[in-house]
Formats: sequence, structure tokens, C-alpha cells
Amino acid sequence: MILLEKFPVEFVQIFKPDSVSKDNMLRQIVEKNILNKLTLNELAFLSNRSLAKFKPDFEKEYGVSPGKYIRERKLDIAAHAIGEGNALSHISTLLHKHLH
Repeated sequence: MILLEKFPVEFVQIFKPDSVSKDNMLRQIVEKNILNKLTLNELAFLSNRSLAKFKPDFEKEYGVSPGKYIRERKLDIAAHAIGEGNALSHISTLLHKHLH
């Protein structure tokens, strides 16, 4: 109560969602789970959004649809692994267990 009385604006700001941190949270959740077999519904849930809110927030943050981005990132990861000299069987196993 003392903080509320002395610093009312600052105190209220503590409990308001910060759009920057919310965008960062979305990005962190997506990147952390890029190879996991999560549905868009599950990613939306993890980012504390409905699917209807997740899709436009994702497109605003990444500039592309979630499905397209995730596909392209997985292909980039595979290309990088090939460039690192990993065996195709290893890359196939890595992606197969996460893509299906």
C-alpha cells in the first residue's frame, strides 16, 4: 500500500504487460521449440495466447506465417548440419523425429 501511495504510476506499470517482453517471449518460445513436434495451438498456449491472437502476433514479429517460418527454419537447420559435415542419416533422424 505504501508503494501504491508513493508511486502510483510506477506501481501500476509493474502489472501491465509489456509488448516488447511479450514479443520476446513469443520469439523465445518459438525458437526453443523449433524442432519439437508442437502444434500451433501448443505454441500459442505456451506463449499465453489464443491461436487467433498467436497467428497475427507471430506474423507481426516474424513477417511471415508460422507454418512457413517453421518449415524454413527446419530446412535451414538441416542445411547448416550438412555444411558442418554431419551424416545425412543423422540429419534425417534429427528432423524425422521432430517433423512427424
